[in-house]
Amino acid sequence: MEIVKRRVVARTERSWYDFTEEILVVTRSLDECGKTKYDYYLSNANADTSLEELGRVIKAAHRVEDAIKRAKSEAGLSDYEVRTWAGWYHHQALSLIATWFLILEALRGKKTYTGVDGAKGSNLAIHTVASSLRSQISRLGSTFCKAQKQTERVGSFSSLQAT
Repeated sequence: MEIVKRRVVARTERSWYDFTEEILVVTRSLDECGKTKYDYYLSNANADTSLEELGRVIKAAHRVEDAIKRAKSEAGLSDYEVRTWAGWYHHQALSLIATWFLILEALRGKKTYTGVDGAKGSNLAIHTVASSLRSQISRLGSTFCKAQKQTERVGSFSSLQAT
């Protein structure tokens, strides 16, 4: 992968008069078919951020996207038919737990997962994805518990007496 960065001033409709400098990062790599692929990113990182650090973050973003695709295809993350928020949170949490289990089982079986970038995933990469899924699962679980407590509070008899 080849990478280059330049400082630019990005303007949008909302910030037409705002002259905030950002970093434009352009990468060139080969895809699975051998064709050259260009990707463009805008970053608000410091101007002295090294190319190695920008490349590491870009590859990590691809690994996260790949993990979400894997969760959608193997664990049914996108296959939900629910009617309530509580049901949606429940489905998302269980799908992410199933994905985490599958990743750890692949690690235990010494089957390294090849990412989108074509590089063989290391045990560190698998643990990184698994730990990021763990934080998402705990966040979904806490949100689910808050939503469930709020639903119970709204529908309870004690809330009617307090008013």
